[in-house]
Amino acid sequence: MSASNPQGKSSVAFKKAAIAFDVHESDYLGLLSDNVSTYESMGFRFPEREDFELYLKKTVMHRAAYRDDKGEIVVFNRPKAPSWDNFREDAGCLRKLWTLSHQVSKKEVEALAAGADEDQKNKITMATAQELEEEAVRAGGIPSPGSDRERPSLHTLGRLQANFGPNGAYMHLSWEVYVDLDYEGRLRRQGRLPKDKTEIFIKDDNLKMGTKQGVDFGYTDVKDITVLREIMEIRGRAMAHAQDPGL
Repeated sequence: MSASNPQGKSSVAFKKAAIAFDVHESDYLGLLSDNVSTYESMGFRFPEREDFELYLKKTVMHRAAYRDDKGEIVVFNRPKAPSWDNFREDAGCLRKLWTLSHQVSKKEVEALAAGADEDQKNKITMATAQELEEEAVRAGGIPSPGSDRERPSLHTLGRLQANFGPNGAYMHLSWEVYVDLDYEGRLRRQGRLPKDKTEIFIKDDNLKMGTKQGVDFGYTDVKDITVLREIMEIRGRAMAHAQDPGL
C-alpha cells in the first residue's frame, strides 16, 4: 500500500490527462507498452526533462502502436520516421503530460517526507476504488461483484490503507470496519454517515490543523451466521484490493 495520494498511482487519472492534452492514441499506447501508465511511473522513470527528451528522440519518434482485435497493444517501427525538428514541435502534448507527472510525483514524495496529513494519505476516491477492483478481478483474486452490496466501502478501503500502509499500526481491525458500498451510500443519502472531525495538533513545535477520521459504523455485534458471512466476504474483497500496489 502507498502512503501517498492515490492520484499518482492511478492509471485512470493518467489516461484522462493524456486525453485532455490531446496525446495521440498511438503515442499513449506506446507509453503503456513501456509500462508507463501513471504519473508516478512516468515521473520517476524520467526524473529530468532531458531524460524524457532523449526518450522522445530515441524511442517515441521511431515507432507507432495500436490495439488489435483482442485488445493487445501492438508496437511497430514507422516505415519512415519524421525528422527530429518536425517531431519535437508535435510532441508538446507529451511534454505537458510529463510536466504534470513530474509535478504530481514530486509533491507526493515531498508530502511523504514531510509526513502527509492522515486525511490525505488515506483518502480513497470512487475512481480509485473502481480501479483497484478492476485490478483485483483481473489478477484473479476475486470474482466480479454483482452489486455495491459486494463491494467494500470507501471507508473500509481507507481504514485498511491507514492500518497496513507505511507507519501503519498493523492492528486487528474490528467488524465495524468492514462495510459494503451500498450501506455506506444509503447512510450518506440519509445524512447519517459519520463525518470526519477537524482537530488541531502540534507537530514540530507548530500548530497544525487536520481531520480525524469518522468512527466506524458497521456491525458491532455479530450473532447471525448470514451477517458473519457477508462481513467475511467484504473483508476478503477489501483485502484483495489491498494487495494492489496502488493502494
